[in-house]
Amino acid sequence: MVLFFESNLYYHIESNGKTFLLMNKEGIDNVKKIKAQFDYGIRLENIISNNNYDEILLKSLQIKS
Repeated sequence: MVLFFESNLYYHIESNGKTFLLMNKEGIDNVKKIKAQFDYGIRLENIISNNNYDEILLKSLQIKS
């Protein structure tokens, strides 16, 4: 996941735990940038959904306890 973030443009990401919102601080001013941001979101969603982050979080909480 770190490699994904290091290899792509910077986006501000917000999440409520069920969905996420991507924002570009420069704004979206053409179709090419819209497509790039959409592709980024799809690839990020695929990375997140293919990993079991709930299990990882629970394991990390157990280690800290």
